[in-house]
Amino acid sequence: MTADATGHQPGTVIVVTVVNGGARVVFTEDQKTDCSIVMLERWDGGGWISLSNCGAERAPRVVAIGPAERSRVVIDTGSSNFVEQSARPGRYRVVFGFRYERVPEGTEPERAVSRTFAID
Repeated sequence: MTADATGHQPGTVIVVTVVNGGARVVFTEDQKTDCSIVMLERWDGGGWISLSNCGAERAPRVVAIGPAERSRVVIDTGSSNFVEQSARPGRYRVVFGFRYERVPEGTEPERAVSRTFAID
């Protein structure tokens, strides 16, 4: 998984590419950061804080990503989803949680974590 740059300004768009490098389909759910399939996390000095900003009023949708498939994710830190939890200056990373079966929904025991990057 890669983010499109190592540094961003507050209110910017972050583009993340999730690649399934395995031999099996992986399943995840949307409605994470900015209603996407990834979670943006900010370092607060003592641990990572998830910015789970999604204002959609619906159940999460299950998303399947097949072997060798890519999923392009756009996180707009200037969107209305960032009113409550802002993407202020700091150190960030993106986390992609997934599972190998369509169910049970709401569980994602596997994780892929991006390199850290800055929002200045």
